[in-house]
Amino acid sequence: MLEVAAIITILLALTLTQISDISPAYAGDPEETHAGDAMWIEPSSIELSTDTVSVGYRFNITMWINLTVDSASWEFKLIYDKTLLKTTGCGYTGGGKSQFFENINTLALDPSFVDINVTHAYVLHAELWGMSGPYRGPGYGSLSWVEFEVMSVPPEGETYVNVLDIASSYPGDTYAQDPDQKLIPMSVFDAVYQIISPGGPPPPPETVLYVDPRNITDPTLTPSSTFTINITVDDVSDMKICEFNLTYDPNIIGWMGINVFKVQNQTPTTQMILNGAAGFIWVKLTYPTAVTTESSPLVTLLFHVEAYGATVLDLHDTQLTDSNGDPIPHETEDGLFITLIRDVAIIDVFTSRNWTYVGLAVNVTVIAKNLGNENETFTVTAYYDDIQIENATVENLPSGAEATLVFVWNTSDTIPCNSYNISAEASIVPYELNVTNNVYINGQVKVGILGDINGDGKVRIDDVLLAAEAFGSYPGHPRWNPDADLNGDNKVRVNDILLVAKNFGQNCPP
Repeated sequence: MLEVAAIITILLALTLTQISDISPAYAGDPEETHAGDAMWIEPSSIELSTDTVSVGYRFNITMWINLTVDSASWEFKLIYDKTLLKTTGCGYTGGGKSQFFENINTLALDPSFVDINVTHAYVLHAELWGMSGPYRGPGYGSLSWVEFEVMSVPPEGETYVNVLDIASSYPGDTYAQDPDQKLIPMSVFDAVYQIISPGGPPPPPETVLYVDPRNITDPTLTPSSTFTINITVDDVSDMKICEFNLTYDPNIIGWMGINVFKVQNQTPTTQMILNGAAGFIWVKLTYPTAVTTESSPLVTLLFHVEAYGATVLDLHDTQLTDSNGDPIPHETEDGLFITLIRDVAIIDVFTSRNWTYVGLAVNVTVIAKNLGNENETFTVTAYYDDIQIENATVENLPSGAEATLVFVWNTSDTIPCNSYNISAEASIVPYELNVTNNVYINGQVKVGILGDINGDGKVRIDDVLLAAEAFGSYPGHPRWNPDADLNGDNKVRVNDILLVAKNFGQNCPP
């Protein structure tokens, strides 16, 4: 069950919404129904044209969910290209709560809008059962609306495309939980935004040979389970022969079987070379009559999960040949299979003091955590501003475990009267999907003038008096003042008082 103490604490800070106060804004049925268990975006395809749309145009999307079990919370993280779109708002579809939780007491949370980097940003929204009344039973409903504003339009004859991505953050930041706080396995579906600028001849469709689905990240696919992928072709004309190689890590997955599809009622002659030990499959398909199709699976491959891990489904050395024996230009897209969550994070950074003198060491404590389900080895680096303090390697940190590291910051190269941002960063581990928590910034340390004990930016007689008052003290002594210990030897002696006097009259620049 949910931690009662934590919930009560939240209840003191948040307002418990009641369904009687709400007039749902998005009640009704979804237009693009998905079988449970699933979370998706509607509409799944947003197609705009500069004939009717310009920069500043706004549109909404709606988040939906369908669950076959009781639920107590949900959350989504929607990533988008901020050079093309800007979020101008996000809210629950039922007003003060989601339509999905319309008959449930809930804790309403404000959405978060966060920049990831120079090109991408995300919106995060969630809702939690309010510890009174029933849970949400099985069923579907809308969760949140998100409003976007068009920030850029393409030149004539071009199209801008942006995936509104919630799938890549599942199950780290996109998920639903049951009343026991266990993740509910779901299928998660993105949406595609595109804006076209008509004009000029339409570009010919690009032929693509790809692994479908492109990304299989499913913690329920444990060793001994099975899954399938298709090798699919899009927008191909007059294809007589298709040849491809697929390689993978045989320590993670193993080939079990293959099924060949008909294309335009044509059954191809099939040649194969299979090497399970090496993780290699070669297939050549020759059709009696050349085929043309907008989209068609060519083969299905069945795999067995051998061990926890991740592997690229590498589609390479591909050849498409037309009826004249000429090559068909095409692109290829690999797949990715992950049976585990790999996620390392910095969860806290703090310093032994929030202001110091030039040359006086400051301890920077960093706490890293393994949020995934595999032992991880990674590097942690501490910084002041963008300058490295130190780094250290965390070795084989178990799942759910924390590592505490203490870095000693030698402040000799700092400039008095300046404040420095303190941060830490964990290196990205292979196949890590959520990298937003790899960096943690926490506060500043001010570097003062040597002798400025009271921190007012100048050395005056009151600083001399403070040093004199602490004379003879040490940590734990009633008169101990760490700011009077100018040389950092954990005691205040006459040399500290002399250092204050030596700098008498010094000031920080105005």
